[in-house]
Amino acid sequence: MKEYIRSDNEIKPNPFTISIIITFGCAIGFLPYLLFIKELRLLYLVTLVSAIIALISVICKKIVITEKPSFWELLLASWSAVSFPATGSIFCLLVYAAFYWGVKLINYLLNLYNSDLSLAMNPSSGAYWTSLAVFAFCTLLTPFSNSFMLIKQLYPSVAGIKSAFYPLINRLKTLVTVAISIVAAIIIMLFFMDTQGNLFPILLAVILVYSSATLITANVIDTDNDKSPITAISEVFDESGYHVYKCYMTGKPEVDPLIQNINLLAISKGKAFALEISSLQTKTEVEWNKGSAVRIAASILKNELPDINEVDPVFVIVGGKIAPSLQKFSLEEKVLLVHFEDPSLFDKQTSREEVSKSIIEHFKAAGMPFPAASNDPHNKES
Repeated sequence: MKEYIRSDNEIKPNPFTISIIITFGCAIGFLPYLLFIKELRLLYLVTLVSAIIALISVICKKIVITEKPSFWELLLASWSAVSFPATGSIFCLLVYAAFYWGVKLINYLLNLYNSDLSLAMNPSSGAYWTSLAVFAFCTLLTPFSNSFMLIKQLYPSVAGIKSAFYPLINRLKTLVTVAISIVAAIIIMLFFMDTQGNLFPILLAVILVYSSATLITANVIDTDNDKSPITAISEVFDESGYHVYKCYMTGKPEVDPLIQNINLLAISKGKAFALEISSLQTKTEVEWNKGSAVRIAASILKNELPDINEVDPVFVIVGGKIAPSLQKFSLEEKVLLVHFEDPSLFDKQTSREEVSKSIIEHFKAAGMPFPAASNDPHNKES
């Protein structure tokens, strides 16, 4: 499979937006540890260092993306960015506790042997400086790791795939329940616990890790997963004799924006199929207007591919429901409609043979020939 993604047509993420998200995550996530050691003044330094490192790491990383995330996706990403720093806080607290009680234990054992023997070290002071050194390392490392994780989640390089946080937008009740639970827990802690005590920052760190890590683990999108719809379909087409082009671009600025919704271009013996693949997480009905873009793109590609006699539009929907208007539109406008009703077909648990068989059956039913002749007059390497 070949990829045609031109650098001059890339959608570039705003590095300042990512930097702000990571800085917010570090400030909130490292707060419990700073509360524990009574050094909130260091929060200003943490914020500054995190912002600089995050900005540099994002600017230096080359990113190829196909669409920008929405405000709500960025909002969910901001809270997920708390996960790594909050985990760092817990680790620093564990280092503090291990050093403090380790020194206490050693002194206790030495006193059992000889009451005059003990380590010439203050447990609190030693634990403070040791954990602070680990904290400094975490402060430098976390913005890097956070930036790589967020970029992968917010900006999948495969066209047609939304960010990892997009499915969560449709789970409003779950998000509201989690948010209310977090706020309620913190309010109860503020009213019934000593905010200057040691237990408050420990519980706060646990709450932050649990709530933010849930966002990461719930919907991490691995664009390298061979069971993603776009990748799975392209592989089946390729194995069936089609020449498959991923994110095909002509290089013409007046044309490419009109065909960027095409995820795959499959060519066989002078005929091409332009595929737009849309994945839905809900049972929302897909109306006719959603299929108009692929029809327009196919007609444009017919004029841009001189060696191709015909380009058929193919609208692939994974999940969701087909509205009667879309069904009628596909018949009238000759748009091949392929509907995978069960998105779980592309889960990691499904065997590759089962996925391939289902894909071939669905496309055959839509009118596409399998296997295809592999004569591609437009075949060329980029």
